[in-house]
Amino acid sequence: MTDTTYELKVDLHGHDSNMRESLRVALRNSGFLQFVESCPDYKEHNPSYATESELVPQDMSRLSVYSFSKDELEGAKAVAESVAGFSCEISQMDTTVWQEGWKESFQPLFAGRFYVQAPWHKAEVPDRSVSICIDPGMAFGTGQHATTHVCLQLLSELAAADLEKPILDCGSGSGILSVAVRKLGGQKIVATDIEADAMLAIAENCKRNNVEGVELSRESVPKGSYGLIMANILTPVLLELLPQFVEALEPGGKILFSGVLYEQKDDFAKETKKHGLSILNAVTREGWLGLLMEKV
Repeated sequence: MTDTTYELKVDLHGHDSNMRESLRVALRNSGFLQFVESCPDYKEHNPSYATESELVPQDMSRLSVYSFSKDELEGAKAVAESVAGFSCEISQMDTTVWQEGWKESFQPLFAGRFYVQAPWHKAEVPDRSVSICIDPGMAFGTGQHATTHVCLQLLSELAAADLEKPILDCGSGSGILSVAVRKLGGQKIVATDIEADAMLAIAENCKRNNVEGVELSRESVPKGSYGLIMANILTPVLLELLPQFVEALEPGGKILFSGVLYEQKDDFAKETKKHGLSILNAVTREGWLGLLMEKV
């Protein structure tokens, strides 16, 4: 870890949901997979503001990408500016300052049966809650973002039988979903991510939660047959990988999708239906949709 952390700030004002989605896709296609959307101006003008739970994606006014490499963020800046002229700037800060500021914004939370907290939290785990301790590092997935939150909600409703066969966690990020299903009783789990930071975060978070039996892979969809697939990724990537997901999913197996904007639900449902998937359950949060589907 270096002494300096760089932040690319992309101004989202004046750009509709389609342009914002184009920005996310362009960044991801260029190798920038982890970013944070926030609403600093909303907080500034609303002193009583304490949570983003009532906000929707269109309320977010800034997208941030963090890196220890300024050159890497210059590349991300060029990508963002090429998409409908998003206004961008790069700033730098002491890494320890950035970490401490991030820690302040990360509060323990409930998501379904799960109680998620970080290593620096000392609160007792509430009765009958499944505890998850997560330090994402530079990887995505603390439970704070709505896409991860809805995944944990849907996982909370699975039956023990749904976890008996091999499980795939595609785009694992911090490994939070792998830890979650392992704590619910899943035995054989494959966690995949194309980022090296994520591989490190998954391994460390499994160790932090005393979780064993999670295999790591840099492949998007490793060969195998799975009874449950979890995929918390942006919609275009979900659709790109959809044929591979369906091929790898056992008949009667379940697949959990997240990363879909609520306004995309009808188009996404049509595509998944074409591939023989039916909706079992759906959860929305802050304008994001989580779907549990079954292969029929």
